[in-house]
Amino acid sequence: EIDDDLFDPPDFYVGESNQATPERRAQLERYVRAATLVRVYSDPLRERVLPLNPRVVRVDGPIDWSLLPSVPPARDPRRVRIVYATGRIREDPLADIFLGDLQQTLRTYAGRVEFHCWGYHPRELEGQHGVVLHDFQPDYDRFFRQFVAGGFDIGLAPLRDDAFHRSKSNNKFREYAAARIAGIYSNVEVYSACVTDGRTGLLVSAEPGAWFRALSRLIEDEALRARIQEQAFAYAREHYGLEKTQEVWLEHLREVIGAARQPGVARMRDAAAAAFAAERI
Repeated sequence: EIDDDLFDPPDFYVGESNQATPERRAQLERYVRAATLVRVYSDPLRERVLPLNPRVVRVDGPIDWSLLPSVPPARDPRRVRIVYATGRIREDPLADIFLGDLQQTLRTYAGRVEFHCWGYHPRELEGQHGVVLHDFQPDYDRFFRQFVAGGFDIGLAPLRDDAFHRSKSNNKFREYAAARIAGIYSNVEVYSACVTDGRTGLLVSAEPGAWFRALSRLIEDEALRARIQEQAFAYAREHYGLEKTQEVWLEHLREVIGAARQPGVARMRDAAAAAFAAERI
């Protein structure tokens, strides 16, 4: 089960995670080669794993709908609430994609907008009026309940167009759509494959000013914002049901258990274990 390309991560990721050291990457390759089945969440990551193991499948991530309230939370009629959430705490190069345009938005719509950042605390925004910084919440269920209860209007989902980030899943789209948040997404395959521009979100380029224009459009056009919120929610409800994900998991577990009983697979597994043990001696 792999949801990040840890075979060749960017420098900032190597600095943040001991999972990205050369020793860890070598260990990951051994695990992948010996696995009966490898599950990934994007086509680029599937292509990356394929030379190591032909038994790799691409799957969709789920939404645990039981974490959502039965009635959507009330929105603040006095201001438009913008949100960005990330697990990158110390450094977040992705936030740099929209930060300048966001600051322009906060100046242009002072008093009309409020920006909430979960996890990462940009130094440029600390102490600024209209900015609320939330600490990282490691318990995902607790985080998502709090996130949905925030009643946010617009969500930001920046992504670089490189091999590492193209291997990401569309987690931000699933979260924003389930929370009835109108998302603004980088126009890269991770999001363009699931977002219909102008209907279930806005896709923006990396050029300067693109994020400001998209933010202004959603701030000024309340009807468009509401349509995107509802249409994205409906799309997520149809495509990311937990029951469907559980069925796929069960099918894969049965496949792995069945394969493990075959003598050839058992011999391959024992050989991989012996090789790993020899390397540690």
